[in-house]
Amino acid sequence: MLLTPHGRMHYVDVGQGPALLCLHGNGRWSLECRELVRSRSSSGRVIAPDLIGFGLSEKPTRLPDDVIAAHADDLARLLDALDLRDVQIVASQSSAEIAHQLMRVAPERVLSTVLEEAGAP
Repeated sequence: MLLTPHGRMHYVDVGQGPALLCLHGNGRWSLECRELVRSRSSSGRVIAPDLIGFGLSEKPTRLPDDVIAAHADDLARLLDALDLRDVQIVASQSSAEIAHQLMRVAPERVLSTVLEEAGAP
């Protein structure tokens, strides 16, 4: 669990090696990433957070003015706390804007982004 400016963020962090950040879709949670965690954690590190307001993360009573920027800032703090660099992001289509914003606010931490197509596991 990580305390961010927007609430407590729950996340899964398994494996070692090159880091992969799995961003769940809108209205979903990190459990959506379970197959990716299982398949990739034997050869690398997989981090699957529940964005603030979703899953096991804190549910704020008031949303920030710019939700996309808030999620990206929270994720940047997570990458900082875990001291991750050269992270590859796998994002659902509904999380694409968050992934792109994260690349802008933490370019020294993010290597690349891969977007899942609708309906992909």
